[in-house]
Amino acid sequence: MHINLQGRVRISIDSDDGREKDDALLNPGECFGEMALLDGSNRSANATAVDDIDTLVLLREDFIKFLGQYPQVAAQTTALLTNRLRNANQMMGDLAFLDVPSRVAKQPLELAENQLDGEEAEGEIQIPIGQDELARLVGSIRETVSRALTSYRRMGLLTTSHRRITITDLDALERMAAY
Repeated sequence: MHINLQGRVRISIDSDDGREKDDALLNPGECFGEMALLDGSNRSANATAVDDIDTLVLLREDFIKFLGQYPQVAAQTTALLTNRLRNANQMMGDLAFLDVPSRVAKQPLELAENQLDGEEAEGEIQIPIGQDELARLVGSIRETVSRALTSYRRMGLLTTSHRRITITDLDALERMAAY
């Protein structure tokens, strides 16, 4: 397992025909590789550095020994995995029930929520993400995402610049995300 200390990490899966679907964009303090840590199996997704990153590596053997000494950590690890499973279920539901413009509105809101980490939003919220990354996260193509972002820009809900989305009207964007 890797614990991300610096930079952002993109977690993705590949289709048989070479397309990519991003599952998550991880910030410092988040981890990846926890499933292999627990079951010893191969990875189930790809991890790609978006920026320069620095990680701590925790080997399975060391973790198993640690669990023997501190069994309470197993409950925290289970909570982490349960959260990842809930996120995967939510993503499948979004793909099945929300159209692309709704998913394009929802994804920056989720990234902002992770970035704010429980703090109250004050004013504009900047999300460091490009249209290609956003398209992979919402399971669409860049052109469709670009059209949705253009629509939201015209409504005054957000602005975009090189690899950055700035949410300017949080409440209206939440309504567009069909919560």
